[in-house]
Amino acid sequence: MAARTPATPKRKGRGGLRILIALVVVIVLVAAGIVTLGVIASADTTVGAVLTTFVPDASVAHSGGSFSSAASGTFVQPGDSVK
Repeated sequence: MAARTPATPKRKGRGGLRILIALVVVIVLVAAGIVTLGVIASADTTVGAVLTTFVPDASVAHSGGSFSSAASGTFVQPGDSVK
C-alpha cells in the first residue's frame, strides 16, 4: 500500500474581498457623516435670541450699524454683531 500524503488544507479565497467590502462600507459611512454634518452646519438661522451679559461693557450693532451699549435682555437678530 502506498503511503497517503496529507491533503493540503483549502485556502479561503474571500479574505481580501471581505476586507475590501468592509473598507468600502467605512468610506461610505464617513462620507455620509461629513455630508450630513456639512448640511446641518450650513443651516441659516432666522430666529433671534435674548442677550444675557455678564460684563457691563457689552455692545451690540444691529444690522451692521454702529455699536451701542447693551444690557441683559437685549434682543438680537441674525446679522447683528455683539462685542
